[in-house]
Amino acid sequence: MLFQSGQPDDGLDWKERSTMILCGSNAMYYEQMVHSSHSFHLKYFLEKGLNVFVWNYRGYGLSTGTPSPNNLKKDVDSVFDYLRTEIKLTGKIGVYGRSLGGIPSSHLA
Repeated sequence: MLFQSGQPDDGLDWKERSTMILCGSNAMYYEQMVHSSHSFHLKYFLEKGLNVFVWNYRGYGLSTGTPSPNNLKKDVDSVFDYLRTEIKLTGKIGVYGRSLGGIPSSHLA
């Protein structure tokens, strides 16, 4: 799920703004990052003028498959490719991971 930054005064189209990929912790679906006290990082990056992309690892939430370190790396590569080729983001893309999210975030960085 992509959240667009609410910073309209910079003259940039939202696709030109920097985007942060959030990689959640072991016991967290992206739906929890949005609708609970765990939304701190989402709010923080949005307030800094960044777009934010949250997602579920395979096997989390409604996604199918089995999570593994190798699959986490494949998943975050797919997220990055999706943002560049399908959404066509042209701004910088960063990544932030918590706990288990350190595997895909350090791989992508």
